[in-house]
Amino acid sequence: NWFRNYFTQNSGAPLSPEQADYIEESVQDVCMSRTHNGYTLTVESALTDGFSAFLKLTLGGPEGVALNADDYGYTYKGKPIFYPADGSDPTRSGTWRMSEWRNLEDADTEDNEISILYTAQGSGFDAGSKWILELEDLTAGYLQEDGFYRDTVIAEGVFRYELVLTDSEGEEMQLLPQPMEYTARVYVSESEYEEVEVTLTSFILRPLSADLLFKSNVDAASLV
Repeated sequence: NWFRNYFTQNSGAPLSPEQADYIEESVQDVCMSRTHNGYTLTVESALTDGFSAFLKLTLGGPEGVALNADDYGYTYKGKPIFYPADGSDPTRSGTWRMSEWRNLEDADTEDNEISILYTAQGSGFDAGSKWILELEDLTAGYLQEDGFYRDTVIAEGVFRYELVLTDSEGEEMQLLPQPMEYTARVYVSESEYEEVEVTLTSFILRPLSADLLFKSNVDAASLV
């Protein structure tokens, strides 16, 4: 239900029965917990299509700490690290995007718990692959009247998890029967741009993500 609610919110429309069934069949239970200073961070479940990974985490606080309070914000100190357990560099096999933590409402949580979403994208989330998630220190962020957050470390220590992922059996669809030529704009300012020739070489659609590959005579980063 939690992942179905997330994708419903993310798309802004109800899921089809087939989409709901896919999520239910593909989510894997992880249930790995680490505790420091009375705060327990649990990786509850994971969902991946081989390219995008979604992790549901639950943070539980000490007795009497209301993490679900309206005035409570949760941030983290530094970025979580998510990398292959064999020590290989994930940047060699794909482009990675580390999302911010997102606190999502969860009817099953207690007052001293919040549910958090963590996502990463890139090649390598193959069935049976092992991954390490590390987060050093937990930080509570409170929004002040001046609009800035005041961060306080609530739990020092390293929260480390080794996960074995399962994907959706490699389901994917190539949408291009052949490369496509088109013209793209590279903006040098808000109103000025240059036109460049670009060849779209591949458009792969997966259950949870899409992958576009192209080549051009300019730096690819300029086209993003």
